[in-house]
Amino acid sequence: MDNVSFDRLARVMSEDASRRGVLRSAFAAAVAGLGITALLSPQEAAAKSCQQTCKKKAKQHDWSKKKKQACLEKCTQQDTAGNPQGGKAAGKAAGTLCATPGECAAPNTCDIPVNDSGGDKRCCAPTGAPCGLKTEDGDDTSPFCCRGNTCTSTETAPGTCQLTPEE
Repeated sequence: MDNVSFDRLARVMSEDASRRGVLRSAFAAAVAGLGITALLSPQEAAAKSCQQTCKKKAKQHDWSKKKKQACLEKCTQQDTAGNPQGGKAAGKAAGTLCATPGECAAPNTCDIPVNDSGGDKRCCAPTGAPCGLKTEDGDDTSPFCCRGNTCTSTETAPGTCQLTPEE
């Protein structure tokens, strides 16, 4: 920053501001601090996060344009899996704490998901419902199956929750 810009900034910062101006600035800073994800539904935020991950991995691993596009399309499919019309789904999103099955957006139900070691009830995918894609490490992604089920998905193909055979 050059001296003229710094002096101008110092003068502006030292001027007495009205209470209304200070309040307006504080409110604007608070809204900006919330970030865009606070304005998005959980599904939209997850899709945005997925897209950012795809772009980061594509850059790190020097993916082809086709491979990057396929990854981004998976994010879009995940975003609309529970709501193909692209609108807001009725009920709580997958992974959200719940108490009764009717609280969750279809096709999910309120139960303990396979990835929850604490035993909290959350909206999860029951037997026969679609489940999230696998990561490169083989981990499941949201929506998770309810306990007693296994997700049949791969990194590239969505799957369904199937009853886990008893041993």
